[in-house]
Amino acid sequence: MRESDVVRPAASPFLLLVIAALVVGRGAFAQTLLQVTKLTSTPVVSAGEAVIFSVIVQNVGAITATDVLVTDTLPGGMTWTENNSACSISLARFLTCNFGNLPPGAVGVVAVSAVTDRNDCGTLDNTATGSASNAASQQDSASITVNCPSLVVGAFASAAVSRPDSAHGLTIALRNTGPGTAKGVTLDVALPIGNYTLSPPMSGCVFTTGKVSCSVGDLDPGEGRAVGLVTFSGQCGTYTATADVGASNHDDVSDEVSFAIRQAGDADGNCDVHVQDVFRLINFLFAAGAPPV
Repeated sequence: MRESDVVRPAASPFLLLVIAALVVGRGAFAQTLLQVTKLTSTPVVSAGEAVIFSVIVQNVGAITATDVLVTDTLPGGMTWTENNSACSISLARFLTCNFGNLPPGAVGVVAVSAVTDRNDCGTLDNTATGSASNAASQQDSASITVNCPSLVVGAFASAAVSRPDSAHGLTIALRNTGPGTAKGVTLDVALPIGNYTLSPPMSGCVFTTGKVSCSVGDLDPGEGRAVGLVTFSGQCGTYTATADVGASNHDDVSDEVSFAIRQAGDADGNCDVHVQDVFRLINFLFAAGAPPV
């Protein structure tokens, strides 16, 4: 039998529809193979430090992804910058990247960074979206924890009452009780009287009229400092010393302590002991008079 005599059946319309559906279905499956990965190299920072998010969009399919676009609404309240000329940031936080066409296996990458402050403490959640004109959108998320310090300060006097001819001391204690590092800590103490000296000596402190200012530096979580001050003052009276502590990533905190300097037996606090002091003390003890100062 000759080949020309063989009668070949005509392709059925149903078979053609099945083949077409398979081809179209295969193309639709390939269009979904766009992969988005969101990363951070700074998962945990202290307030005042920089944070970085990176976005990687890759064509993991078998055909070219066209008009690839990445969008990302970044955490607010910070000034973000990006490192890819295909990208821009509008209104301080809306990232858009136009990566054009990505052949199979090709990637588009962008990193964004910002410097945090005391208002950014907590978790920075962020989600990036990648899309193409022939691919379904894909998303991925990453988070960064911003830890803030918590500064506490206490001012203490060596004695509630001191004598004019004896030393009087002040101790200022400060500590970072928070989970983040306190950056650039400073201490200012308003000194009410006398010529104070540091005891023991401490670097970074400068005396000016009525005040000592100390540059403490960074305080890690749980770290503290103590500053000792001592003076010999012959000036009687009641006084208050105020300590203020600040940091570049923390609001100022303060504490104060009051103390008195007076002579033994001096009932009126004028640094002189005379007969009126004796009468005042007797009046207080036995006649419910005004107390000695």
